[in-house]
Amino acid sequence: PIMAVCEQFDIELERESGVYYGGEIVRGKVILNVARDVVCRAVRIGMRGFARSYIRERRYRHSTKTWYYVVFEGRKAYQEESLIVFGNSYRTATQSNGGADVEFGIAAGDGLISMPISESELHRPLLLILRLMDHDRGKKDNVLGEVMVDAADLLASDEEVTLPLQRNGEPVLGKNEVRSTVTLAADLVPVETVFGQVTIAGTATHILRLHVLRANNLRKANWIRDNDVYVQAYRAPEDAETGGPLPQPIENTLLSAGRHVYPFAFPLRLDAPGSAEGIGNERSYIRYSVSANVDESSYGFPMATRPISVVANRPLAQLPLLGPAYRTTTKEMTSCCGPIGVCGYTGDVTVKLTLDRRAYAAGEPFGFELSVDNQTSTFCSCAVYVRRAIVLKTFDKAQPKRRLFYSTHDMTSLIRAEAGKMLVLNGIERDCRVPNLQPSFFGATGIPRSKPDPLVWTYALHAKVHVGGVGMLGPHVDVFLPIILTAAAPYEGLSEQGVTLPGLVEVKYLIKTRPGYDAYSAVSNRAHLSLASSPYFPTIFGEDELANVASVVPIGEAVNVSDGGSDDEDDAAIVVASNQTHYQPVTVLWAASPSRRALENLPAAVVVGADVSATEAKGGDDASEANLGFGQLLQDLTDGADSTRVTEWVRQHPDAAGALTPPDVSTILSAVPLAIDQPPAARALA
Repeated sequence: PIMAVCEQFDIELERESGVYYGGEIVRGKVILNVARDVVCRAVRIGMRGFARSYIRERRYRHSTKTWYYVVFEGRKAYQEESLIVFGNSYRTATQSNGGADVEFGIAAGDGLISMPISESELHRPLLLILRLMDHDRGKKDNVLGEVMVDAADLLASDEEVTLPLQRNGEPVLGKNEVRSTVTLAADLVPVETVFGQVTIAGTATHILRLHVLRANNLRKANWIRDNDVYVQAYRAPEDAETGGPLPQPIENTLLSAGRHVYPFAFPLRLDAPGSAEGIGNERSYIRYSVSANVDESSYGFPMATRPISVVANRPLAQLPLLGPAYRTTTKEMTSCCGPIGVCGYTGDVTVKLTLDRRAYAAGEPFGFELSVDNQTSTFCSCAVYVRRAIVLKTFDKAQPKRRLFYSTHDMTSLIRAEAGKMLVLNGIERDCRVPNLQPSFFGATGIPRSKPDPLVWTYALHAKVHVGGVGMLGPHVDVFLPIILTAAAPYEGLSEQGVTLPGLVEVKYLIKTRPGYDAYSAVSNRAHLSLASSPYFPTIFGEDELANVASVVPIGEAVNVSDGGSDDEDDAAIVVASNQTHYQPVTVLWAASPSRRALENLPAAVVVGADVSATEAKGGDDASEANLGFGQLLQDLTDGADSTRVTEWVRQHPDAAGALTPPDVSTILSAVPLAIDQPPAARALA
């Protein structure tokens, strides 16, 4: 049996916790141990992040007089990147229902093809065949068009290249009899820049990265549904000619018996939505995972999957949300036939809910104040909650669905307001903390063709006052103040002496960056772990640690919520769709080889690499403040330490870190072994 052939198939992450911030690099290795030779098409490693919404409706069937359930699902991929580490052909991710005009890049990495090449291939023509394919589950995939191109021509261009497609030597015409085309760009990256000092495929020295951007005017290959499109790339034989049918790829190859180790490195998009479980119901979530599989004909080979947790970098608060806000509601309470003990009360109840600001991060002191002026003839019961408003959507063309859900989290216990008296509750005095909940998520719209998000959510502070006590039939008053939970505390400064916020309470200190990392990963699922014990980022609940934490740089514009609440629960704390944050599928581009120019105008990308102009490293513990442990840090990095060593040094020597000059920072970054590890190091030094 094929399962007996595979003795080991594991994914080992370099970071054992499996927790990452958006924009970081997910690195690790796949270990495959097979007992005998296996004929397969490829060994593939991929990283995927997606959202799923689940809506179930109960319906009645009159013919049988029975109830039944109808299930609706919505899905959206935020990141989908694959790496062929063994095989003869390479491919992009599949664009489901792509149709005649397919746009890649909606999910970060879905149009990327990475091919290992040797040094000798850099000095001669490298002919590649690109095939546009329609995936048909259960039968052979259809060829929508193909083209042969020299990789050197792609690398020589600083702009995207559009190529016409052919089939059997004839031009391929799509809709409206227009020629089918594919548009792509390319760059070249040294192997050690991505994977370090390892060998990924024989004598490979570079990674050729083909960025497929779009395909247009494709012919329709399915009668029922739109094309499920992917792009396949493989080396052309030396005798290949463009005038006739292009050679087909060599599908099968031999995976030899023994132990195989394949490294991988996937950059997370900078604006990656955070992992979330149980949003609205237990079957709605946002999940990320790294998976590996052996593509062979029996479909019996095991598949390895390693879930990871992603911590969102967004949203960050805009200035208008950092000022105080309040809402006052007065309601007349009258009853002549209420339950026993409440009969005959009359009078007004005035409820005022005040906030020092409307943007908080999980774990921060919650600066709210609730005052209840009870002028009735009976008592009132008061409580404060954080309410999450969740919108689930599905996108079936025949029956699109939308559902609104709420969940509440207690801030205070029930407190009694006596008749004719004023009750005041202060969140700071009661040591109320913002609950450990995921930051508000307003959607990751990306490029204009990106479909809506299956689930979004935000929050409101909810004060509820029952006349006659909870559970009684008397009336009640609800006051809502919409808030957002941010990925980082909204203040970059730090004041140990205390800051008086306008119109409300005095706060002992302002948190400089992310508090309470357990807030950003779901605790209900063991696949999602906490950052609290991770050496990569400090826990900053202690005041003595606040001064040693680097501030967070906002990415793009922040989000707003609706102005003012409402007594109507359906209107309170709902996202304003016209003022969303514009998320972009941005990933990191590794620095290109000096012999080839990097593609400078590739959309939505950041090129990172060592600073070749960095000055000579300083040394000696008796030097200036900036040199405290500086030489040892550089030596550790030279010996192979990663960005976590930089983080540890910043925490051990905060004054020295604060005294670093720009050339010092460049020296440290240039000493980091891997260029793709520089963004986390730069974040630690910020």
